[in-house]
Amino acid sequence: MTTIKLKNGSGAPTSGDLAQGEPALDLTNKRLYTEDSGGTVIEVGTNPTSITTGAITSTGIDVTGVVEATGYLAVEGTSGNTGAGTDRWIGGDGTAGTWFYNVPTGSNHYFAVNNTNKLAINSTGIDVTGTATMDGLTSSGAIKAETTFGGFLTLKRNDTTLTNNADIGSINFEQTDSDNAGVPVNILASGDGTAGGGKLRFYTGTPTSRAQRQTIYSNGDVEFYEDTGTTAKLVWKSADERLGIGTSSPATRLDFGNDFFNGTPSTLAELINKVALYSDGAGPAYGFGISSNALNVTAGSGGDIRFHTNGASERMRIDSSGNLLVGTTAGSGASAPDNSSTAGDAGVRISGDGYIGIGNNTNPALYLNIIGADGVIQQFRKDGSTVGSIGTDNGDLTIFSSASGHGGVRFATSGSLPINNSGALVDNDRDIGSSSYRWKDIYLSGGIRFGATGSDAKHLDDYEEGTFTPELRDATSGGNTATTTHKYGHYTKVGNLVTIWMHFRNINTTGMTSGNSLSITGLPFTADNNLYTAGPVSTDRVSFSGNYLTFSVTENTAYGPISIIDSNAQDASLLVSAIDGTGSDIQGICVQYRTA
Repeated sequence: MTTIKLKNGSGAPTSGDLAQGEPALDLTNKRLYTEDSGGTVIEVGTNPTSITTGAITSTGIDVTGVVEATGYLAVEGTSGNTGAGTDRWIGGDGTAGTWFYNVPTGSNHYFAVNNTNKLAINSTGIDVTGTATMDGLTSSGAIKAETTFGGFLTLKRNDTTLTNNADIGSINFEQTDSDNAGVPVNILASGDGTAGGGKLRFYTGTPTSRAQRQTIYSNGDVEFYEDTGTTAKLVWKSADERLGIGTSSPATRLDFGNDFFNGTPSTLAELINKVALYSDGAGPAYGFGISSNALNVTAGSGGDIRFHTNGASERMRIDSSGNLLVGTTAGSGASAPDNSSTAGDAGVRISGDGYIGIGNNTNPALYLNIIGADGVIQQFRKDGSTVGSIGTDNGDLTIFSSASGHGGVRFATSGSLPINNSGALVDNDRDIGSSSYRWKDIYLSGGIRFGATGSDAKHLDDYEEGTFTPELRDATSGGNTATTTHKYGHYTKVGNLVTIWMHFRNINTTGMTSGNSLSITGLPFTADNNLYTAGPVSTDRVSFSGNYLTFSVTENTAYGPISIIDSNAQDASLLVSAIDGTGSDIQGICVQYRTA
């Protein structure tokens, strides 16, 4: 076998420089040459169209034609039709159109541009630096876009004119179920308007029956569709910051549309047809609904509707019995505001049975105010007909019955005045009590006027009954007093006229001056100075000479003498000495006089 030497030099070798098959390197131009069987020097990879025999081992090969291999081209490792998994090789397996590039585990295939790696293939997958452009991409596993600043996926439409609803890109979720294979779910991006805007539409269903569920528009509006996918029922208007449920045109921040239950609701579904705040699907439910001309606020069986302010402070509730409670939680019993004596139970309850209970411990329990003109403040009715009213007339309080022939009273600065059944003042038309139904007592600090108002002659300003203790003396003031076993005084005063009744029994004059005149002192009222009055006196065991005895009240005093009236002689005073003994009586004294 001929020994072949590797030669090198500057420039291409000549035929005399080489033996057949000897390689020679042109170090200047970095080319490889050899001499063929005819003695011609040829450039390896340039002049021949192929190398079909032998192997070339070198630090590098510059190939300008085609390199063919019967099996595979091994970069390292053994030769053969199939390379080892731990080798780096290029080759085919004999199948037309099949070509393999192999590196061992942990190594990479790199495809570079300008010495910058753009495509790397390793045991974990493909790593592309830059943009990958392709007609389609099918993956049997996950597709991941990953960088240190995020992963991005771009679906691009190459069209300079984007029309409304024209497709931009779609993400389809496909399955191969034997019952109905295809795409049941997809996300579609399309044009929105004609100014380059875009919207997203979401579809779900089955491959043969897919419906639109949601649309997000370029202006931020969002729509959710009902089950058929044709009508938007939940709509967010971003510019107006309004949410519509059951309407595509919300007019307020939260709008539930114009659908309602037409009629009188009788079930929870009919009552709560707008918002259910709580529902277990069968039992108690709490929420809101609309029926014919009505807003329905509903609490479940046994539930209350409560209102709070200032945090957790309850102010009002409608309890399960239908009572409206303000400031109290007791709708019945001893703690109800109209039943309790405890200040902390104050409040208002309006019963579902038709009554109002009010309790207050600091202010009036009820304020009623009519603003502007006079009129009725409170009206009372029976079976729908008015029976009475409380109102105001020129600032005066009026209370009157509305029935025919009835009347009432008006409380004025000049007094309590009679009014008729319409509240108008009347004169000489109303009675207090009747012959069968009388008032018991009247307590007056002034008087009673009879007839014309303002006439003092018809003014009775006093009536009084009482007792007093008269004294039998031997002088009008001071002096000595008789003793008795019984003495009595009674009076009746009507206006300025006083009537008195007196008696003295078993009179004992011991200690009195026998020659002095007898006087009675201690009368209940002082007499005036314009009228002299006297009354008869009955006696027992009293000696006097004359026709009879009288008692008269001295003017401007509260006492008077006992006088002897004698038709044949001048009247004289009854003396102490006229009393015969301890069994003497002066009785039956009755006198009327006017007070001062």
